[in-house]
Amino acid sequence: MKNIGLYAVIVQNSVQKLSWKQYGFTKFDEQINLLFIVLLYIMEQSLKEEKCTMDAIATYVDTINVQYMQKDISYEQGRKLFKMQAIKHH
Repeated sequence: MKNIGLYAVIVQNSVQKLSWKQYGFTKFDEQINLLFIVLLYIMEQSLKEEKCTMDAIATYVDTINVQYMQKDISYEQGRKLFKMQAIKHH
């Protein structure tokens, strides 16, 4: 239950940031979906004991965006979005 509580705090803090809207993620469900997609990716990389860099996350977000979300953001914008989210949580 502690882990779920931690995720709830991350979600609450993330969706309150205006940076999501700058990149076209205006709907709450889009923000939550992308946030959990990235958290799952990080967890998978950790379980495989592979490095999980901001570049790797940005590449993954770019792939997910092209395949499913189709937002008008570049690789660099996706990297910047999650870098800002990561910085705000530390």
